[in-house]
Amino acid sequence: MSELKTAVEVAQALERGEVVEYCWHGDATWRKARSYNWSWFPDRIIYRIKPKPLECWVNVYSKGGSQAHSSESDAREFASRDALRVAVHMREVTND
Repeated sequence: MSELKTAVEVAQALERGEVVEYCWHGDATWRKARSYNWSWFPDRIIYRIKPKPLECWVNVYSKGGSQAHSSESDAREFASRDALRVAVHMREVTND
């Protein structure tokens, strides 16, 4: 994605009230951005719209196997007869 497109998307996300995060190059720690640096230093600072937690439905099989699906209906449809558990709803836990 171009730097300009990223800058526009980040600014629009802030305007909508979404959470925007930044990190310094070489640092893996994302921090909440309280404002947006319009001077935009892409060589030093990376901005992103905070990703939504992952969510899926999992079928659990004997012998430790499992298969994740993007919807409950898909999990139920594609579950095989040997499933121990069907359509277990899982959501990522984030440390906010």
